[in-house]
Amino acid sequence: YNCCVYCMYSNKLILDLLHYIDKNLYKQITTQELSDYFFYNKDYIMRLFKREIGTTIIGYILRKRVYLSLKNLEYTNNSILYISLQFGFSSQEYYSETFRRFMSCSPSTFRKFTKHDYSIHEKQANEIRNSLVHLNTFFLSVEKYSHNVNTHSQTKILSIFQNKK
Repeated sequence: YNCCVYCMYSNKLILDLLHYIDKNLYKQITTQELSDYFFYNKDYIMRLFKREIGTTIIGYILRKRVYLSLKNLEYTNNSILYISLQFGFSSQEYYSETFRRFMSCSPSTFRKFTKHDYSIHEKQANEIRNSLVHLNTFFLSVEKYSHNVNTHSQTKILSIFQNKK
């Protein structure tokens, strides 16, 4: 039992943002749209999200789309273009550029890696493995964050309304 009186709980707004993003992941989502939907200042939402999750909202969206596309690359023969459009990217080029940022290789190289293609050098295979570990660790921490909810009532009773003995 590691929890103590000073434990910090997940921010409700961030939990709502994560839920909204996950629900609308394959549509275009802007920070202005989130600001309008949740009735919070855009800059405040962006700062709070970065502080709590460790990346920007757009960074989270892109990382999540790439992460979810990995299985499709591994288990299907769908074209890279089809996969990029299926996972909410506007073009194959943007998908490949984003994929490379998070996976340190192109989608086609990742596909070769999953098929144990021997044309991939050990150094590159290790970079891909490290990228996979990094992505998995990131999403495990987001999942842990989303389960760290305060189950106690967040409503405080003003002292003038408390029973006095």
